[in-house]
Amino acid sequence: MQLSEASKHLAFLATFKHMSDIAAGPDYRNKIIIADRYYFCSLAMHAPLAALTNEVPLPVDYAVFGFEKPDFAFYLDLDETSRRQRLVARGKSASPVEKLLDADPKFNEEVRANYRMLVARGLLTAIPVASLSKEEVVGAIFEKINPR
Repeated sequence: MQLSEASKHLAFLATFKHMSDIAAGPDYRNKIIIADRYYFCSLAMHAPLAALTNEVPLPVDYAVFGFEKPDFAFYLDLDETSRRQRLVARGKSASPVEKLLDADPKFNEEVRANYRMLVARGLLTAIPVASLSKEEVVGAIFEKINPR
């Protein structure tokens, strides 16, 4: 059975709400919560994926931004040339999403534009990673979490 993009989006939203409730609970009070893209990946990809399947995307309900969010959510920003080079260097097959990004420049740009919108709204912190090693990426994240 093939799930619609709307169904997938709602499933991610339900997970986001569940994680929000956990983050707001007493076990995480006074603790730092860090996430890599979190629900924001679904926000960035839902409309472009729906368009690919000729579905009408669900409108973004900005009320979700009132949910408890991680203290830090990062978007590791990588230009296309570097992304492709890293895929080749890994020697692994591309994921279905990476294949879509490679095959459809319009889809790729829509997703990247949506991530930039989430960064502009302050929901994600972008870290340009093209020239950084894995260790330097971790260092950049720690610098954002605990600036000197």
